[in-house]
Amino acid sequence: MEPSTSSASAPKHIPNVTGQTASKLLVNRKQNGNPVLKYVRAVSYEWSNEIRPDYLFGPCGILYLTLKWHKLHPSYLDTRLNDLNASDMKILLVVNMVEDPSYLLKDLNMLCYRNQWTLIVTQSVEEAGEYIENLKLSERRNPADAIRAINEYRMKRRNDGKPLTMKEKNRQNYEAAIKFLSSVKTITISDAKRLLGSFGSLQTISQCSIDQINLCPGLGPTKSQRLYEFFRLPLIKMKTK
Repeated sequence: MEPSTSSASAPKHIPNVTGQTASKLLVNRKQNGNPVLKYVRAVSYEWSNEIRPDYLFGPCGILYLTLKWHKLHPSYLDTRLNDLNASDMKILLVVNMVEDPSYLLKDLNMLCYRNQWTLIVTQSVEEAGEYIENLKLSERRNPADAIRAINEYRMKRRNDGKPLTMKEKNRQNYEAAIKFLSSVKTITISDAKRLLGSFGSLQTISQCSIDQINLCPGLGPTKSQRLYEFFRLPLIKMKTK
């Protein structure tokens, strides 16, 4: 279990709560000392020695990870792969605490894709706490819809309070898909655009055979082979710098 990311300690006692345990946010006892709990203020929670995720409520299980810890201990998540199996909604909540997160996030992105986890990347411990809090408050909603609503709210705040239009949302998704595909070695931004134009989505591309990918104009057999393997090769452990 990942240790706390600072010397700040979590509350020494279980907060006063009412109702049944099932209505509370359960926190793995090993998260004691994690400063993220200072920012979980609007929901009741209690410690548990029984749960395998770091945070658990209803159908949602959450593993908490800082990129700093992941960089120092790249094998850590290998020991946690089964800890979300019992949850319908599996979330890896990541806090970015390194200067260059790109290669670390690429690795985590593929891990989540292959394990059908949802990856949420935050820029501070406070923001991570807000996600835990708001996901719990949205427990009765579909968790995927809750995450989408939280992200839209954050984007609205960054957009001077104006809600994003459907065109803006589609543009963001398109740009994210291009960035993801162009992270594959030898795949250029132009290649990524042609792939999306030919197949429509990352999910469709990931399910294509080499011959199908090779039909995309401008790719050729070498790039097609590399892209095909990108979606299927085992996760490569990173070397710490």
